[in-house]
Amino acid sequence: MVTESKSRSKVLKMPKKIGVDFAVLRVIFSMFFVLLFYPGFVLFADAHDKGGNGHSEKSVLMTKTVSSGSATRGSNVTYTVNIKNTVNRWIFVTGINDLLPEGFSYVPGSSNGAINYDPTISNNNRTLTWGAGLFLWKDQTASFSFTAQSSMDPGSYESYSSCWGYNLDPTTIGPTAQVQLTAPELALNKSVDKYNTEPGQTLTYTINYMNTGDGSATHLFILEDIPSDTEYVPGSANASGMTVQYSHDGGHSFDTEETLPITNLSFRKSDSLVPGGNGSVEFQVVVQ
Repeated sequence: MVTESKSRSKVLKMPKKIGVDFAVLRVIFSMFFVLLFYPGFVLFADAHDKGGNGHSEKSVLMTKTVSSGSATRGSNVTYTVNIKNTVNRWIFVTGINDLLPEGFSYVPGSSNGAINYDPTISNNNRTLTWGAGLFLWKDQTASFSFTAQSSMDPGSYESYSSCWGYNLDPTTIGPTAQVQLTAPELALNKSVDKYNTEPGQTLTYTINYMNTGDGSATHLFILEDIPSDTEYVPGSANASGMTVQYSHDGGHSFDTEETLPITNLSFRKSDSLVPGGNGSVEFQVVVQ
């Protein structure tokens, strides 16, 4: 007896057009590279990645730091983000998010390092998103930094960061990278040594100043008008640690010439006035 067998073949229809995902192609190429040159390397998570408790080890260690834990309100601060591959296989980071503190805003053009282009910005300028494309081997770390302008309101601010991609656990950190925003407050007290005067008498004015805030004051200026019906006494302006300039045109311009008539005085402090810092300036006039 002859038995005839028939086989049937199934025809697969291919799509007419195939789109190319270059990120996927890059991953596939890297997998073949690993197989060719590192045959003992683990490509995907398996039992090798499990600890003694039977749970998979976390594939990413993500950290975030800030350039200074204390800053003046409205000033710029720089954040640094580090992403480390902690498992025995490659990972491919395809996206990174950063949630800025309320009132902070990204400074355009400030991204540098492993990521050197501006993010997509959303959520009232708070959410930054980079399409990363970071390929990391075991124990390899990618780092990048960016700058943000801080809030104008003093207080303590923290932020959040996250990353995701191929062959890794989506990871979120925060609250982290705490920044304490401070603000200077200047208190002034002006006094004169005489209240009842006659023409020809000399009056001495003293201005005491103090920083009562919790942040350093920079570019400190004290401007004083010479009272009407008086004349400035040349050489009487005294301000330790400050530069004195003189105006002869009602305060429109200032110079270092102490020639009469003098209508206004400018006292400028070149260094910062720290919280609690204080000082004084004085000058004399003659009653006309």
